[in-house]
Amino acid sequence: MQSKTEFEAAIGQTFQVALEDGSFAVKLTEVAGLARAERAGGGFSAVFEGPEGAHLEQGLYRLTGAGHEIDVFLVPIGPFGQGMGYEAVYT
Repeated sequence: MQSKTEFEAAIGQTFQVALEDGSFAVKLTEVAGLARAERAGGGFSAVFEGPEGAHLEQGLYRLTGAGHEIDVFLVPIGPFGQGMGYEAVYT
């Protein structure tokens, strides 16, 4: 899963984030183009929602779900929906 189209097809899907002591579920909630990067032929952000009361630090995580296993650099973006938001940016 590397393209904006592939991420858009997975909106609403839940992914498990691999952690040293188990896993953490996040749901892909939105995919949006990045105006400057889109003009140059690509670039988008993917926003994930994690559970309320739990928190991932900024960093590289392995996500599995929706038939994919990907490494994603997630950045916490604050409260989002019913939990905590995380964003991955692809340029």
